[in-house]
Amino acid sequence: MDGSRRHPVRGPPRAPHRGEQAGRLGRRGRYFTTGALKADAVAATADQLQDHAIEATGGAALPARPGHAHPLSARVLDGVAHWVCPQDPPHHWEPILPTDAR
Repeated sequence: MDGSRRHPVRGPPRAPHRGEQAGRLGRRGRYFTTGALKADAVAATADQLQDHAIEATGGAALPARPGHAHPLSARVLDGVAHWVCPQDPPHHWEPILPTDAR
């Protein structure tokens, strides 16, 4: 990606939820209010799924940052949910949902 572009970055939101539901194997469902922004809901959901995937694989960096050992982080850039390099967000970023690519 273009490393010269700077984007306002915010971390995964702690969006309000209507409830949590315990499932088998200790999984939890999270329900967002109807007022949650799409990008915030996508980033928060991706962050939660990433936590479960990393735990289930014994610590694999998912999704992997090309050329690095750490995983990408779910963040909102310019109102769109992205996977970004946590150490240098402008260095690598890509939309979480391909339909959100600009």
